[in-house]
Amino acid sequence: MSYVIDIDSTVKLIYGHQEGVETGYNTVKPGRPSHNYHTAFVETVRIALTIDVKGGKRLSGTCGLPALSEFADRLPA
Repeated sequence: MSYVIDIDSTVKLIYGHQEGVETGYNTVKPGRPSHNYHTAFVETVRIALTIDVKGGKRLSGTCGLPALSEFADRLPA
């Protein structure tokens, strides 16, 4: 059986001062600090494999790839 792993990036606006916050690309509220949640999940069974929180400037889906690679390396052969 084969599965498709999807990597998604979501912008989370931050109000106040939190660690790792950066002002990045945000179409809803430009200039606001934010975090980006990079989530890797198995589409068909809806299981989240990894969730990696990055600063607001790291919005490409490939920013979550290192966490997914580390997860895959820990899986048994």
